[in-house]
Amino acid sequence: MRRRAAWTSRQLAAHLAAARLLEQVRDEVWQYLRSQRRSSERATQEFVLRRFRRYGLRNELSRPIVAFGPHTGEVHYFPPARGSALLRPGTWVLLDLWARLQQPGAPYADATWMAWYGGRVPPVLARAFGAVRAARDVSLRHLQRQTASGAIPTGEALDGVARRSLHRAGYRGKFTHSLGHSLGLHSPHGDFGPLSPKNLQPLVPGVGYTIEPGIYLPGKYGVRLEMDVLLTTERQVVVTTVPQRDILRVR
Repeated sequence: MRRRAAWTSRQLAAHLAAARLLEQVRDEVWQYLRSQRRSSERATQEFVLRRFRRYGLRNELSRPIVAFGPHTGEVHYFPPARGSALLRPGTWVLLDLWARLQQPGAPYADATWMAWYGGRVPPVLARAFGAVRAARDVSLRHLQRQTASGAIPTGEALDGVARRSLHRAGYRGKFTHSLGHSLGLHSPHGDFGPLSPKNLQPLVPGVGYTIEPGIYLPGKYGVRLEMDVLLTTERQVVVTTVPQRDILRVR
């Protein structure tokens, strides 16, 4: 059985550095879309990869996710080399980035954000965004309360908190993946169990995880908000990427 080793202080620093760089790339993507108003999903993805190379970030597993409009309704959408969707007024945008520093043992950071290019955000999208944000936040609060009481929740329990929140908001059956996963050293997905209905094991102290609830209506729209957290060996919960509070407006 693989030894469950907590991140070292150097690994934590590398993760935090990668998280800050992902946020820098995110901001540059929004600036890029404001200046390239007919950019395609694929061209935006290529822009992200150029920024990764500039900042010394390594991206394994697959290319980052850039989805416009109905493509946001796919859990894992990767724009094709030819014929990807173009940005135009009234476009819903999902940006999912994961990367690590190019040094041995550096853990990944992984985060997802939503943006709207156009005038008023449609109420259906604003409502879905609010439901996903609430599910993310209630999951974090549950983790914080549990650890403060001396307990560590299982992946199943934490996933269930988010799932019930989305059910109550009217999105039963629209959350079609697990709540999150541990962060790895050679892939964004680590060696420890996901935050899923099938994982009856508690989270591992000293390791980073994602919390990323979502709503997906294929062919229509999707919403995912992903942040990273670290459960320290002292059972403190540290949020290591800045949670998105509001829909970003690309104007």
